[in-house]
Amino acid sequence: MAKRDLFLAQAASGPALEESQSTHDDLPIPLIDQEISDDLWPSQEVDAPRPPTAKHWLWGLALGGAAIVAGLWLQQGGTEKRHENWQHVEAASQASTDFAQQLIHFDGAGNETAVRSLTVTGADRNLGATQELRSALRRNDLVTATATLQTAQGLQSVADNAAISWPELLPDLPMTADLRNGRAELFEIELFDCCDEDGDVVELLVNGTPFATVPLINGGSVVAIPLSRGQNSITMIATRDGGGGVTVSLRTSRGHYFARYMAEGESHQMGVVVQ
Repeated sequence: MAKRDLFLAQAASGPALEESQSTHDDLPIPLIDQEISDDLWPSQEVDAPRPPTAKHWLWGLALGGAAIVAGLWLQQGGTEKRHENWQHVEAASQASTDFAQQLIHFDGAGNETAVRSLTVTGADRNLGATQELRSALRRNDLVTATATLQTAQGLQSVADNAAISWPELLPDLPMTADLRNGRAELFEIELFDCCDEDGDVVELLVNGTPFATVPLINGGSVVAIPLSRGQNSITMIATRDGGGGVTVSLRTSRGHYFARYMAEGESHQMGVVVQ
């Protein structure tokens, strides 16, 4: 090609080449040391999960602590205090002092009074068991007498409970002599867990002598207790608290009696009048 033709071809293509170079020169090319913006990577996921922050950990701890407190509250009697009978247990507690423990008594007409003793009558007497037991004692047959006394107890519904301690007649016990000589008879008293049935257990002392250990249930358990005419005493010792305090009530032919709530190891002593 002649020099003149080559020059003309270069001159003709010059503006296009310059325009192409100018177009590429306008592209924003980041420097090596410059941080690349997220906008240059549209495929990046904006909603990707982030690791938990300290604030999230604090919220988790707070919720966990609240759950533990709620569990302890329930375990320690939160539901017990919502029971309809709790008001009577609370009333007995308010009426009692360390030196004068009271029962809240409801008679057959529903009248409420605070008393220190419960009352049993001839309607509560177990005459058949009393006569059989006395006959065995007069033969000096303590084995049969003890078996008769244990059979008279209405604890069958919880007989498989290891907490039960059955009554036993020993030759040197005052109640054994009183039953033999006819000074004492068996009277039935029904014991209840009057609020939540949660495993409460009480030990009974009759006139100061250990008699039986009874798990408390809502359905009630009958204990046949040797009592003499006139004034007697029964002491209830709280040996196990299922939660919220040991809540116990008693029933005889004269009505229903509610005792104060007790913590484990506490006791409630009451008089028992035989009419």
